[in-house]
Amino acid sequence: MDEIIILDKTIKIELLTEKETRDWLDIAAHNPEKGILYQIKKHKIGERWQKRTKHVKLSNLKALIIDNDEMELLPEEKINKDLSFLAG
Repeated sequence: MDEIIILDKTIKIELLTEKETRDWLDIAAHNPEKGILYQIKKHKIGERWQKRTKHVKLSNLKALIIDNDEMELLPEEKINKDLSFLAG
């Protein structure tokens, strides 16, 4: 369903025509010979996001939790729970 929303927005801002949008929707999502997977492979953009690994990167999550705490955006209990999750 998210694909339809994104493609609908591309029509509204005239990035794709309605026909081009329908053509994209007709391509099987996991077809490596055409469609988005073909484009990813061809342009070498986003390939690493297509690979499944057991490694999870939390990037700047800890900094964002601390920012939320400093700006008092979340209850202290939630902040502590999130920080303990990261520590564990």
